[in-house]
Amino acid sequence: MIPSAREQQLAAQLRTAEADRDGAYRERAHLTAWLATIHPAVIAPATDIDEPGWQLLYVTVGGQQLSWHIHPRDADLYTHVEHVDPTDPRAQWDGHTTTEKYATIRGLTFTELRGDDQGGKAEARAADYEQVIQSQRDELLKARAAGRPVPTSSAHA
Repeated sequence: MIPSAREQQLAAQLRTAEADRDGAYRERAHLTAWLATIHPAVIAPATDIDEPGWQLLYVTVGGQQLSWHIHPRDADLYTHVEHVDPTDPRAQWDGHTTTEKYATIRGLTFTELRGDDQGGKAEARAADYEQVIQSQRDELLKARAAGRPVPTSSAHA
Protein backbone atom coordinates (compact mmCIF):
# COMPACT_ATOMS: atom_id res chain seq x y z
CA MET A 1 0.00 0.00 0.00
CA ILE A 2 1.34 3.40 -0.98
CA PRO A 3 1.22 6.04 1.79
CA SER A 4 -1.09 8.97 1.14
CA ALA A 5 0.27 12.48 0.72
CA ARG A 6 -0.90 13.28 4.27
CA GLU A 7 0.89 10.21 5.68
CA GLN A 8 4.05 11.18 3.84
CA GLN A 9 3.80 14.73 5.20
CA LEU A 10 3.32 13.45 8.76
CA ALA A 11 6.27 11.07 8.39
CA ALA A 12 8.46 13.96 7.21
CA GLN A 13 7.32 16.10 10.15
CA LEU A 14 8.12 13.25 12.53
CA ARG A 15 11.63 12.87 11.07
CA THR A 16 12.20 16.62 11.47
CA ALA A 17 10.96 16.60 15.06
CA GLU A 18 13.18 13.61 15.91
CA ALA A 19 16.21 15.30 14.33
CA ASP A 20 15.52 18.49 16.33
CA ARG A 21 15.16 16.48 19.55
CA ASP A 22 18.34 14.52 18.87
CA GLY A 23 20.19 17.76 18.11
CA ALA A 24 19.11 19.24 21.44
CA TYR A 25 20.23 16.10 23.28
CA ARG A 26 23.59 16.25 21.47
CA GLU A 27 24.01 19.87 22.62
CA ARG A 28 23.22 18.82 26.20
CA ALA A 29 25.72 15.97 25.85
CA HIS A 30 28.45 18.43 24.84
CA LEU A 31 27.71 20.57 27.90
CA THR A 32 27.60 17.65 30.34
CA ALA A 33 30.82 16.23 28.87
CA TRP A 34 32.48 19.60 29.46
CA LEU A 35 31.03 19.75 32.97
CA ALA A 36 32.63 16.36 33.61
CA THR A 37 36.04 17.84 32.75
CA ILE A 38 35.87 20.49 35.48
CA HIS A 39 34.16 18.54 38.28
CA PRO A 40 34.59 15.04 39.69
CA ALA A 41 32.66 12.64 37.47
CA VAL A 42 32.18 8.98 36.61
CA ILE A 43 30.12 7.20 33.99
CA ALA A 44 28.56 3.75 34.37
CA PRO A 45 26.28 1.48 32.37
CA ALA A 46 22.63 2.45 32.88
CA THR A 47 21.04 -0.61 34.44
CA ASP A 48 17.59 1.02 34.43
CA ILE A 49 17.31 1.03 30.63
CA ASP A 50 16.76 -2.18 28.67
CA GLU A 51 18.42 -0.94 25.47
CA PRO A 52 22.15 -1.67 25.20
CA GLY A 53 24.77 1.07 25.32
CA TRP A 54 23.00 3.57 27.56
CA GLN A 55 25.11 5.06 30.35
CA LEU A 56 24.64 7.27 33.40
CA LEU A 57 26.91 10.23 34.01
CA TYR A 58 27.36 11.24 37.66
CA VAL A 59 28.94 14.64 38.34
CA THR A 60 29.57 16.09 41.80
CA VAL A 61 29.35 19.88 41.97
CA GLY A 62 29.43 21.82 45.22
CA GLY A 63 28.97 18.57 47.12
CA GLN A 64 25.76 17.80 45.19
CA GLN A 65 25.22 14.91 42.79
CA LEU A 66 23.96 15.66 39.30
CA SER A 67 23.23 12.83 36.86
CA TRP A 68 22.11 12.33 33.28
CA HIS A 69 21.32 9.40 31.03
CA ILE A 70 23.71 9.30 28.08
CA HIS A 71 22.51 7.92 24.75
CA PRO A 72 24.87 5.48 23.01
CA ARG A 73 25.26 7.87 20.06
CA ASP A 74 26.85 10.42 22.45
CA ALA A 75 29.28 8.02 24.14
CA ASP A 76 32.19 9.40 22.08
CA LEU A 77 31.97 12.66 24.05
CA TYR A 78 32.70 10.92 27.37
CA THR A 79 35.91 9.00 26.69
CA HIS A 80 37.74 11.31 29.12
CA VAL A 81 35.40 10.41 31.99
CA GLU A 82 36.35 7.52 34.27
CA HIS A 83 34.19 4.53 33.31
CA VAL A 84 33.14 2.50 36.34
CA ASP A 85 31.01 -0.51 37.19
CA PRO A 86 27.40 0.28 38.15
CA THR A 87 28.18 -0.98 41.67
CA ASP A 88 30.90 1.65 42.19
CA PRO A 89 29.94 3.86 45.17
CA ARG A 90 30.42 6.98 43.02
CA ALA A 91 27.80 5.68 40.59
CA GLN A 92 24.98 5.37 43.11
CA TRP A 93 22.03 7.67 42.50
CA ASP A 94 21.27 9.78 45.59
CA GLY A 95 17.54 10.02 44.86
CA HIS A 96 17.46 13.56 43.41
CA THR A 97 14.70 14.40 40.96
CA THR A 98 15.12 16.28 37.71
CA THR A 99 13.53 19.35 39.32
CA GLU A 100 15.98 19.18 42.23
CA LYS A 101 18.91 18.71 39.85
CA TYR A 102 18.15 21.85 37.88
CA ALA A 103 17.30 23.84 41.02
CA THR A 104 20.72 22.82 42.34
CA ILE A 105 22.36 24.03 39.14
CA ARG A 106 20.52 27.35 39.37
CA GLY A 107 21.53 27.74 43.00
CA LEU A 108 25.17 26.93 42.22
CA THR A 109 25.11 29.41 39.36
CA PHE A 110 23.98 32.22 41.63
CA THR A 111 26.45 31.13 44.31
CA GLU A 112 29.23 31.66 41.77
CA LEU A 113 27.84 35.10 40.91
CA ARG A 114 27.93 36.30 44.50
CA GLY A 115 31.57 37.39 44.28
CA ASP A 116 30.88 39.76 41.36
CA ASP A 117 27.39 40.85 42.40
CA GLN A 118 26.51 44.51 42.20
CA GLY A 119 23.57 45.62 44.27
CA GLY A 120 22.88 42.23 45.87
CA LYS A 121 20.56 40.91 43.11
CA ALA A 122 22.43 37.64 42.61
CA GLU A 123 22.63 37.18 46.39
CA ALA A 124 18.86 37.58 46.70
CA ARG A 125 18.20 35.19 43.79
CA ALA A 126 20.62 32.63 45.22
CA ALA A 127 18.83 32.79 48.58
CA ASP A 128 15.49 32.29 46.81
CA TYR A 129 16.80 29.26 44.92
CA GLU A 130 18.39 27.81 48.05
CA GLN A 131 15.00 28.14 49.78
CA VAL A 132 13.28 26.37 46.86
CA ILE A 133 15.85 23.57 46.88
CA GLN A 134 15.53 23.10 50.64
CA SER A 135 11.73 23.12 50.41
CA GLN A 136 11.81 20.45 47.67
CA ARG A 137 14.20 18.32 49.70
CA ASP A 138 12.00 18.69 52.80
CA GLU A 139 8.92 17.59 50.83
CA LEU A 140 10.82 14.60 49.42
CA LEU A 141 11.95 13.54 52.90
CA LYS A 142 8.41 13.93 54.28
CA ALA A 143 7.01 11.80 51.46
CA ARG A 144 9.60 9.10 52.02
CA ALA A 145 9.05 9.14 55.80
CA ALA A 146 5.29 8.82 55.29
CA GLY A 147 5.81 5.92 52.90
CA ARG A 148 4.28 7.83 49.99
CA PRO A 149 5.59 7.09 46.50
CA VAL A 150 8.33 9.43 45.38
CA PRO A 151 8.61 10.22 41.64
CA THR A 152 11.80 8.73 40.23
CA SER A 153 11.07 7.93 36.60
CA SER A 154 12.72 11.06 35.20
CA ALA A 155 15.43 11.50 37.80
CA HIS A 156 18.29 11.26 35.34
CA ALA A 157 16.68 13.10 32.44
